[in-house]
Amino acid sequence: MKTPFVFPTLVLLAAQLICSMPLLAQNTGADSFQYSQESGALQKQAFVSSAADYVFMTRQEAKWMLKANYAAMTSGRSRSGDFEYNLELGVEAKLSPSFSVNGLVGYNHKSEQIIRGFWYAQIEPRWYYNMAQRIAAGTSANNFSGNYFSFKLTRFAPVDYQRSDRTIVAPQQRLMLTYGIQRRVFNHGFFDFSMNVGCQQDTDHTPVYVQDRIGNFRLSNWNNTALGGFSARSEVRLGLALGGQKSKATASSCDIFRCFEEDKSMLKIDMTRLFYVAPNNVNVSLSTAYERKINKSAWSINQEVRLDYSYRFERFYIPFGITGLEGNTLSGRYVLEPRFYYNLKKRIMQGKSANNLSANYVALHSSNELAHSFLNFSPENIRLRTNFITSLGVVWGMQRRLFANGFVDAKVGLERNLNKTFHDFIIPGVNPVLDIKIGFAL
Repeated sequence: MKTPFVFPTLVLLAAQLICSMPLLAQNTGADSFQYSQESGALQKQAFVSSAADYVFMTRQEAKWMLKANYAAMTSGRSRSGDFEYNLELGVEAKLSPSFSVNGLVGYNHKSEQIIRGFWYAQIEPRWYYNMAQRIAAGTSANNFSGNYFSFKLTRFAPVDYQRSDRTIVAPQQRLMLTYGIQRRVFNHGFFDFSMNVGCQQDTDHTPVYVQDRIGNFRLSNWNNTALGGFSARSEVRLGLALGGQKSKATASSCDIFRCFEEDKSMLKIDMTRLFYVAPNNVNVSLSTAYERKINKSAWSINQEVRLDYSYRFERFYIPFGITGLEGNTLSGRYVLEPRFYYNLKKRIMQGKSANNLSANYVALHSSNELAHSFLNFSPENIRLRTNFITSLGVVWGMQRRLFANGFVDAKVGLERNLNKTFHDFIIPGVNPVLDIKIGFAL
């Protein structure tokens, strides 16, 4: 696989980790793939279990791996509409066939007025609990494609470019017990999905800054108090990987991407953004989309409905006592995209694809979001806020149906908010669209 195509192919394959768990555990050792199709009407393709060996490099040895997390870079936009992104690099080294140490450093940036960003570092001893058995059985080499348990210790430190002091994001540490599924994807990719539970502790009080009417910040008399307690979250990491032996096996991508199966419609359930729980913050997100072709053309209509719930609690020390803020926000988002699969007709004529929804596309991107917030400052000071944000833009994307019940949809583009003014990105009034969805498809 050539390096320029690593990320698109990697994105296309990651969904099968979530959607095809039985396949991941099977390895037959076959060196090639086969699909069969009778003449006449297109039939469903039959996949062999050795696809896992080829895709996830289970038989290539690797004792160290460098990782760059691309998925973190597509955080998108924060609640206030300001652009957010992550930069994250990591390395994992084997201590034995069953044990490794994974470490990473990252930077999170938010272009909001109060929160500017923070650095974080993480150390994580991992136990690949069935790796030794698989090596003994001849179904795997000593590598990083396996399921694991681990402990994650993470430390955060805030950064602010406008003030020399700290921001409203408190330094904190987090200790989590993790169950994860990591796979090396071809020669230069990796995918890591994990569920995490543990505790989080803020280490000190944080000064609170307020902004006056002309936009200047000043230090208030309030101090945000340290909070600690239960924490849980789902995490997805997807990106570039280097290290270990390279695979020289080759196979048709249609053995994996279901090129020759017709699809007139697809119901999609996103699994990349599920939940986040912290002592003072809870976020739950559910996203479902339905796409249907317009007759037998290369056009389709994609509709997405996303529901988000967030809870936030903060307690402040003030000169005359203690006060707090409690907020609940429920939002709904509807996205409408007329899509044109511009290379589908050509691929059908060349015998490379059936008439389906697995191709590259350009689309008009229309987004409408309604958010209702309940803010409780005190029994005498309760506020209700409702915001409606609508935007219009264009996107380029690539979507693939994977194996029996998987899909991936990645897109990038530009949009303009029509009724709200947020911080400009590069072009005044125009903001980027970055999105990756991986999940179930029916």
